[in-house]
Amino acid sequence: MEVPWALPGIGFTLLFEILVLQLSREMSVAGVGEVTGEQANRIWRILGHYVERARRWVDLSGFRFLGMDEFSLRKGHVYMMSFSDLEAFRVIYLGESRRKEVVEEFVGDLRGRGADLGQIEPVCCHMWDPYLHGLWNNVCQAQVVFDRFPIMH
Repeated sequence: MEVPWALPGIGFTLLFEILVLQLSREMSVAGVGEVTGEQANRIWRILGHYVERARRWVDLSGFRFLGMDEFSLRKGHVYMMSFSDLEAFRVIYLGESRRKEVVEEFVGDLRGRGADLGQIEPVCCHMWDPYLHGLWNNVCQAQVVFDRFPIMH
């Protein structure tokens, strides 16, 4: 039964969602599940809703300096890519894997959020073909600055 104090389709009260959000700031989703007695996929559904809601509020009108990097989730070459606003010190997109298609997904996300791709000036990233191809195909006006750490090592 849908009730006015809960989000449609979520199945939790607003107070429970607030509890989940507060606990998630301090512990893993598995830990939140143990404390609340809920399954991780239901916790992720709550978190996903509020993350998307918060992303809609982010003002990208002054976004100019892009940083791209990948990080490993676990052994076996399972990666995610982060796209950051280097001037505002914030992550603006996370993509699964480190393929050039992730750069295209990021660009599509920016367009959908009303960002002006033409104002992106420098991009700092690794000297790696999938990054460069994704940039050349989508943000060709930007000057690419290579991250010095991988070059030096």
